[in-house]
Amino acid sequence: MKRYFLCSVLLLTLVGLVVSCKSDDTTEAPNSYCYISSFTLGTLTRTVPNGDETTTVSYNGSYYPMSIDQRAGIITNRIPLLTNTDLSSVTASISARGVVTYFTADGTETAYSSSARIDFTQPVHFRVTATDLSGSRDYIVTVVMREKEEGSYDWEPLTTGVAADREVKRALTVDETTIVWSTDATGNLYRSTLQDQTWGDENACTGATGAMLETLQTYNGQLWMSTTDSKLLTSADGIAWTTVAQAQDGDRITLMGASKTALYAHVKNILKVDGIIPDRLASSQDGQQWTTETMEKDLAFLPIASASVSFQGPTNSQWVIIGGVTASGDNVVWKKDETYDEAWTLMGQTGDHPYVFPWQTGTVIVRYHDMLIAMNGNDENAYVSHDNGITWKKDEQLQLPLTDPHFAATVQGDYIYIFGGSQAQRAHINL
Repeated sequence: MKRYFLCSVLLLTLVGLVVSCKSDDTTEAPNSYCYISSFTLGTLTRTVPNGDETTTVSYNGSYYPMSIDQRAGIITNRIPLLTNTDLSSVTASISARGVVTYFTADGTETAYSSSARIDFTQPVHFRVTATDLSGSRDYIVTVVMREKEEGSYDWEPLTTGVAADREVKRALTVDETTIVWSTDATGNLYRSTLQDQTWGDENACTGATGAMLETLQTYNGQLWMSTTDSKLLTSADGIAWTTVAQAQDGDRITLMGASKTALYAHVKNILKVDGIIPDRLASSQDGQQWTTETMEKDLAFLPIASASVSFQGPTNSQWVIIGGVTASGDNVVWKKDETYDEAWTLMGQTGDHPYVFPWQTGTVIVRYHDMLIAMNGNDENAYVSHDNGITWKKDEQLQLPLTDPHFAATVQGDYIYIFGGSQAQRAHINL
């Protein structure tokens, strides 16, 4: 009977890790080392949708490196292959010390060659035999493929949504808890909480007459929003709201955004007090004192209806993005880099480029991993920006499972949560 000997692992100080093939008496021949030093997949093919049909395309397997665990004898790819890759007939380039063979599904030992087409639909047993036949080393090679398309989303309905007779208006995530505000037929405001998939109590809000929920922001451990008569409200729990007294008489506040360090608002002064700019974009750390912000263009380019998001931008700087529509009907996106205390920059407007911010009434912007997503309850499509708000492209894979004019969305952990009427769903992106 032919006998095979397992290879042990030797750590050599100067030349690194090599595997030695051992015999029963543990005496090692100086030329008996046998191991696989590299394993690279060849050209791969996969099927992709093409209208009502599918198309076969090729891609380079070397972009998916194979890791080799010499001690355990395991070889596998660190990054899963693309979905629908044909694993039944794959070539591989192998560098090894010794003679390489592999075993087919029926157990037949077969000589390896770089042109051999190997079936990797199941793990494949490879063997390296020392050239002097003093021993051998076994490996199990497993090729991993994505189960779902990269960038696709899996939507799942939440078992219980907000009350059936409510209209959802706004959702925010605060300290890993999603808060949802909704209104009844007479305009009364309610607050509900959602942690993971568990809904908390629904509470009637107080002090929130005229609330403009589209302006609602979280800042400095508090919740803030404007009213229809441009007063500023704040709340610790989103239930009981109080009016914030303004340091400057005549200031009327319409919140536009918030970050970790400031509130941002369109501030108008109806009294036109001497020394005060009557109409300005301003920031505040307390909701009372407002400091005029520097803008690279005038207020005509500031949106009159908008959505905003704050996030960590390039080089770990803190960005605030405001996107919306101007009085003249142009869709615009403004950006401020707080870390470098720069002026507000107009990043794009209608006509500047073909991928402008897709504003519609009720649009929501969320930050999900390293991209911005704009969604609207009147459109089943979502728009994604991978360059921090400069360009926005329709994401064909991100189809919203619900549409409703009373739409809200937020991100909690690895999930996007969307709400419309009494419906609620969440999705996880397949990265």
